[in-house]
Amino acid sequence: IPPTPFGLWISSHHGCPAEMGKLKSLARFRDTLIELELWGDFRANKELNELQAFRKLRSLGLCSTELWGHTLVPYIQDLPELESLRVDELKFTIDEARLLSQLRQLKHLSLAVYDSATPEALDCLAGFSHLKSLSLYLNKPFPELSECLSRLESLSHFEVNNSKLPEGVFRSLGNLPQVEELKLINANLMDKDLQDLSQAPTLA
Repeated sequence: IPPTPFGLWISSHHGCPAEMGKLKSLARFRDTLIELELWGDFRANKELNELQAFRKLRSLGLCSTELWGHTLVPYIQDLPELESLRVDELKFTIDEARLLSQLRQLKHLSLAVYDSATPEALDCLAGFSHLKSLSLYLNKPFPELSECLSRLESLSHFEVNNSKLPEGVFRSLGNLPQVEELKLINANLMDKDLQDLSQAPTLA
């Protein structure tokens, strides 16, 4: 592993069998590890505070790890340079949204919430005015998504994976003053949707 800044992705075909305690072996790279993504059977436990050692982390991804909820955010909210967070397979209620709102330094957020999001959580997400990019994986046409997007005026990148987007989403996106890039996966676009998107002044 090089002594210069680097990223690390830990995974395997059946999930990573390593335990959180194994992160201790990376402690000597605490000044150079800037990206960390964990896939597999990691679980929240008393050793979760190992993440706090990596003060230079700019990007953290937790996918299929079950590391979430009230046990996680207290340990990552003090990472001063953390700008990007990706969490997969999470329950997204108002409790989780309020915890995320404490991470004021975040600029990039990716959440795979599928059908677990609640209207209250999406309403809280609308208050994340500091976000530059947002990626959402959803399984439902949440009506609250349109209002949420209309309030994220600093957003320049938006990605969504959902074939059932609610009415008004494309109008909200078209009205965002700084949006430059959209990635619409499995989205069913109508002519009116394209017309709404064409109103975005900075869309590439």
